Amino acid sequence: MCSIQHPNPETRFQVGQQNHRYYNTRGFLGFSCDSACQKEKSKLSVLEVQLKEAKLEQFKALSAAKSQVGVWSVYAVQEARDLFWYFHSTVRNPS
Repeated sequence: MCSIQHPNPETRFQVGQQNHRYYNTRGFLGFSCDSACQKEKSKLSVLEVQLKEAKLEQFKALSAAKSQVGVWSVYAVQEARDLFWYFHSTVRNPS
């Protein structure tokens, strides 16, 4: 049995904070980026890579778990229902 690790909420929070810091150091309308801006951008890139790696690990664990339960399991059928109704409600335009 594999355990599914969710990306650390603290990491997501850090990415958001760093994105805000980077945004605030950019120049007028974001057209210029000095050394401080480049420094914040590189920090943001590192955090985004860490978050992407954590999400990839979560996806791999989830895929492994799904492959064990099968297509007609209670979990797979419920997931299919949830996806159907989600897309039905978001794609359908009642105009």
